[in-house]
Amino acid sequence: MKLVGFVPPSLRETIGTERVTLGPDHVYCPKATAETVTRVIDHLETKGRAIIQSYRVDELIDRIDEAVRLLLDRTSLVREKLLRDLQTSEYDREMIDLHLTDYVKQFRAHELRTFLVEDFGNPAVLDTWQPRVKGGLSRAIAAPVTYHSWSGNVPGVSLWSFVSQLLVKGPIFGKVATREPYVATAFAYALEQVDAHLAEAIALFWWPGESELQHVVYERVPLVVAYGHNDTLARIEASLPVTTRLLGYGHKWSFSVIGKEALDAYEYERTLHDVAWDVVNFNQQGCYSPQVVFVERGGNVSPREAAAQLFHELGTWEVKHPIRPLALAEKQRVQAYVSSGRIRAIQCEGADIWCAPDASYSVRFEPEGAVEPSPLHRHVTVYPFDTIEDVLAALRPLRAYLQTASVATSTERMTDWATQLSDVGVTRLAAVGTMTGTEAGWHHDGRLSVMDLIQWVDIDERLYRASERLVSYRQ
Repeated sequence: MKLVGFVPPSLRETIGTERVTLGPDHVYCPKATAETVTRVIDHLETKGRAIIQSYRVDELIDRIDEAVRLLLDRTSLVREKLLRDLQTSEYDREMIDLHLTDYVKQFRAHELRTFLVEDFGNPAVLDTWQPRVKGGLSRAIAAPVTYHSWSGNVPGVSLWSFVSQLLVKGPIFGKVATREPYVATAFAYALEQVDAHLAEAIALFWWPGESELQHVVYERVPLVVAYGHNDTLARIEASLPVTTRLLGYGHKWSFSVIGKEALDAYEYERTLHDVAWDVVNFNQQGCYSPQVVFVERGGNVSPREAAAQLFHELGTWEVKHPIRPLALAEKQRVQAYVSSGRIRAIQCEGADIWCAPDASYSVRFEPEGAVEPSPLHRHVTVYPFDTIEDVLAALRPLRAYLQTASVATSTERMTDWATQLSDVGVTRLAAVGTMTGTEAGWHHDGRLSVMDLIQWVDIDERLYRASERLVSYRQ
């Protein structure tokens, strides 16, 4: 029996489950009604909050670390069940197995402390009042309950905000994604196995689409964290009370920039092999996956030759990690992209396209023209450039959507390129081959991943000094 979602242990006997269909899966999840959702939020605001607030941050880190190790342990029943549950997803088992290990490692104790130091400097502000440089005291406090609505484009993406919420000592009410509800569920049960008392501060539900149940939640929580398309986020924002804050993570667009240094006889195959992995890993479904590749002219390998080599490398990865059959709408977008590329190859001098016989992957080469998005699913366009200003000019119209750029160039030019790319909206720069593996403490979309979940409370220095006059041991 596949379970999706999580109810605080003390409420489990009184909140039943229901059988629902999520894609190809039949699963059981907590019964989602206005009454059960209200009861759970009441529980989280009172008992759940009191419990999680009773832990020191270091204790929470230790509990999360133990749960994460259950997900990492290849002999663990928790991990084995999770891998079985994910088998019906759109990725092959080997890719999921590799990704799960690399991804979940980011939530071990050392990495969690890095998260907190990156955002807070002094994480003790989450436990008690701490002195400020300017005088007075401050403390960081999480909302009584925070609602997290996750997307399922990449397995495990929910863990970022899930773990961050626990680190700031805040109860979490989460809505798992239809496409991938399993990692958040597995983590919650692993945490219960480690510490059932702490699990009282966690609830995970599922319901279809934009249900009226969301409005029940919106009326009760001061903070909503949501992942999804921009239009979905706009509808959420329009539905929220004026007193409820939205942290929205919408559509983003990423790319690669390859300098001529990375295209010499010793480097070009490795460089393009790594670029291909960024494309193949989760089929460009992540916001940090490249949709286009800019290749500098003037190297030993021309941009057109680099495009042909990239196609070859995609084919190599396809043998090891074949892409799943696409849905009809996905096929239609791919067919339109390939057909457009073939027409461009006839009409535009220098344009070209390399496409697998079954259109499972392709590379277009466009010597000129505006940058266009990819249909994803291992289809990518290569654009040549002479100077970094050519790349910047192409990216400026996309500023609102830019996130990650992978860069392959010399140290002498890397920081200069990074500066100019950040000026047009890029918020993360990575090495080729690492785009889909973010590092501990990264700033998601240029923001503070953990600090965004709290509010600051200050004690003025003047109040502190005034209270000194009233101490029991005063003269």
